[in-house]
Amino acid sequence: MYPPTTQHTRGTVAAVVGGELGTKELTTAELNKLLARAGLEHVREIITDDLADMFGRGSGLLCERLGAHIFSWALSCPIELLKNTWTTLALPVFVHGSHFLPLKHPSSKWHGTDRKRLVLCVAAHFSLFFGPRCLTPTSLRHA
Repeated sequence: MYPPTTQHTRGTVAAVVGGELGTKELTTAELNKLLARAGLEHVREIITDDLADMFGRGSGLLCERLGAHIFSWALSCPIELLKNTWTTLALPVFVHGSHFLPLKHPSSKWHGTDRKRLVLCVAAHFSLFFGPRCLTPTSLRHA
């Protein structure tokens, strides 16, 4: 069962996005803690199917909870991800709130798998809704 999540207001998102982004690092210790809770040893064990599954399940649940067929990912994005550019030593990429989109979203086309891995890990670090259950490999969730 997924824990509750909240939606930001459009005003909150506009204020955060309109400001200057900070710079943060998901430390190796923080990343390893997330991965260990999910039974993973390395961030690259999160495969495309896992990413698609997380965004698909998250999308379905958010639509159900909001009673809508569509919603804004920006309104669901953890605020720390929206207001900062994130890096980690484990991956040669950076992410911020605009990368918090499903794989098939038109604006997601050139993000790449490593960015999706990192954006999921940052979201999981700050939100129980996108936490360790989302990081568990698809094959283990359906076993």
